[in-house]
Amino acid sequence: MAKVNFSIFLFLAASLLLGGELDGLAAYGEVESCFAGKGSTNAFYEAMDVMKSRHAFDFSPEYKKAVAAHFAEITNINATVKPSWLYRPQALAAKIFGPKKLFAKPPEALKKKLDKKTSWKETYAPKWLEVIKDVESFPLPDGRHCEIIRQKKGNGKALLFCHGGGMILPPMLQHWDLALYFLRKGERDVWFPDYPLLPDTDMYRSTTTCFEAYREMLKIYKPEDIAFFGDSAGCALCLTVCFRARDNKLPLPSRLFLFSPAHIDVSEENCKEEMAILAPDDILIPLQLIDNLNVFLRPGPNATHNECDPYHGDLEGFPPMHIFTGSKEVFSSHATRFYELAKRKGIDATFFIGKGVMHDWILMPVGKESLEVRRTIADKLKNDKIENK
Repeated sequence: MAKVNFSIFLFLAASLLLGGELDGLAAYGEVESCFAGKGSTNAFYEAMDVMKSRHAFDFSPEYKKAVAAHFAEITNINATVKPSWLYRPQALAAKIFGPKKLFAKPPEALKKKLDKKTSWKETYAPKWLEVIKDVESFPLPDGRHCEIIRQKKGNGKALLFCHGGGMILPPMLQHWDLALYFLRKGERDVWFPDYPLLPDTDMYRSTTTCFEAYREMLKIYKPEDIAFFGDSAGCALCLTVCFRARDNKLPLPSRLFLFSPAHIDVSEENCKEEMAILAPDDILIPLQLIDNLNVFLRPGPNATHNECDPYHGDLEGFPPMHIFTGSKEVFSSHATRFYELAKRKGIDATFFIGKGVMHDWILMPVGKESLEVRRTIADKLKNDKIENK
């Protein structure tokens, strides 16, 4: 998959802004035309902010059209995956049986539904996985546990796997299948922390479980032999563990794999507007989920700013990142923004856009779109040569 580098485009776009070349633009559509083909979402939205400062924002059709056109432009240029015929039935199944209806419930109704799911309060590896692999339930200092799936012949390498699900759902069978794939193809022990779920917890407690798992890993593995993988809400946990490790003078892992990063705190007006534009194409994530998470999610005691909003935190010293998003998901423009933030902070970041695919498509059991990104990640895990300084 091709590495996407926006740094040159960012420089050119910034030069345009500093040179005052936006002064003659009077309509949103003209901003879109000005930045067509430059590939810099960040500079594009900065220009849109200039336009909004001149004209009252009314969520106009012109604004929607400009944002949609620009995102379609960079997606067409940078897309690395195209959906296969095997993708379609899986996407249909996800649309019918997926969690969108559950996520779309208003906060009180959703909380009532979640309170009934007592079996979700604690998660263990499925029995079929225990039969075929060496699985250990490792107790953690915070009272939770971490499921460890070990290789037959250990090579001293491991992966911390923070599962997604909006921080309200336990891991699905697809998560365990993916963990098994990384064990086999990535040749890593997989540590799968059982972090507490919303609305019965807060961000600090969820992060603590993952952080404690990482501290235990550091007792066994070298930091350069540890990588993090997170999907959806799990990406935020991976980032917050890194922030807490850095604040506690612990070494950071060798790499971060952030798949379909899901923005929880959407305090930025731009972010809300973009999500509303992209939402009709998302078959898994309704906008209501964002409102629910903003109701349920509490920072918790001792949470730092970086932990409360990891996607806007100070990334100084972070390891290389691999960021994946699908063009048919509500968080896609947010993922693009985060990638560009990482690049501006000097992070070695690569970015992959799956053209026409949904949120978290790596969890699909079959199809080239899933296998391609699985192989990409597994190859990095297997052949990683990074040494932390």
